[in-house]
Amino acid sequence: MRKPIEAWRDRAPKQDPDVRCCWICGAPGGNGFTTALRLAGYRMAPGQVGYAHEDCMRKAQLQAMKRQREGQ
Repeated sequence: MRKPIEAWRDRAPKQDPDVRCCWICGAPGGNGFTTALRLAGYRMAPGQVGYAHEDCMRKAQLQAMKRQREGQ
């Protein structure tokens, strides 16, 4: 049985507080990746929507898989 995903990361600071920004790099833009961000270990409040660029999301998922393999 797999252990549940542990939230261990906080979102990057937004570069522009008035627009939608990537949770991973903080730059403006990004697509809705709420579930993927949760699975990659990002802390978020219930009902909160997370955004990320596709390349940033890919890197975050790889980091999360590596962390899970290492047992952290």
